[in-house]
Amino acid sequence: DRPPKRLQAKGWAVRSTRESLHWSEHDLAKKTGLPQPTIHRIESGETKKPSLDKLIAISESLGTELGHLADLDMIVAGSAKPVVDWDRVEEMVEPLSQVRSLLSPNVWTDIRQIYHRTEFSRTDSDAKFVVNRLSDIQEPLTAVLGIAGQGKSTFLRRMCLAEVEDKKRIPVFVELRRIGEKSLWTTIESQLKTLCQSIVPEEACVEGKVVILFDALDEVLLEERQNIVDEIELLSRTFAKLQIVVTSRPDSGIMSRFGYAFYKMDGLRRTL
Repeated sequence: DRPPKRLQAKGWAVRSTRESLHWSEHDLAKKTGLPQPTIHRIESGETKKPSLDKLIAISESLGTELGHLADLDMIVAGSAKPVVDWDRVEEMVEPLSQVRSLLSPNVWTDIRQIYHRTEFSRTDSDAKFVVNRLSDIQEPLTAVLGIAGQGKSTFLRRMCLAEVEDKKRIPVFVELRRIGEKSLWTTIESQLKTLCQSIVPEEACVEGKVVILFDALDEVLLEERQNIVDEIELLSRTFAKLQIVVTSRPDSGIMSRFGYAFYKMDGLRRTL
């Protein structure tokens, strides 16, 4: 049954899913770690725009995707669609095009002038293929594996620039070793707001209008790596339409994790 109109943006998805599990508000509060009054305020509509961390806790506990809640305007009820200023996005992303090559380590070079298409294979197959755009990758969570100096970061930077050229999804490029004590979500949210001031980060991720590029997991300190990987996987579970690509050396520990498609860099092939 459809909820009364006044309840559509006031927690109907949470309440109906909870009741289908025969849980009380107290049951859901216990499973999420949130106070029962908080659950009640979300379900009743008193809290009109619950914070992302609360929605993630609720959706995880209920076993539903965050998008199910967002479809009923839980996050941004009635908000206008953001208008992306692609000139601004291009200006903000353009510094990623400047790299130092092995042949000219002291000179900055435009990556588009020296980039060579990379040949890949899946770790579960010997078939080789080329990735020209991230849309060539069908899996939502992908780890690109390569040894030091093989061009993982170069590939990821070029794919980021390609997303701007295509003007379909906003790319967020994150150097994992530089995030410090900030959470991944805080970093993503900040970058999205910088790239597009009118955007609602949660909504954009729910709708798959963003692609997240995490560079160099293997350069994160070993004692911090586990938390980073956990956050990446939580983002993937939370936003079903969000594409996430992570680069790493094979020995970072990521290959022991579930849910990833592993793409192995097998060599370089000159662009035709």
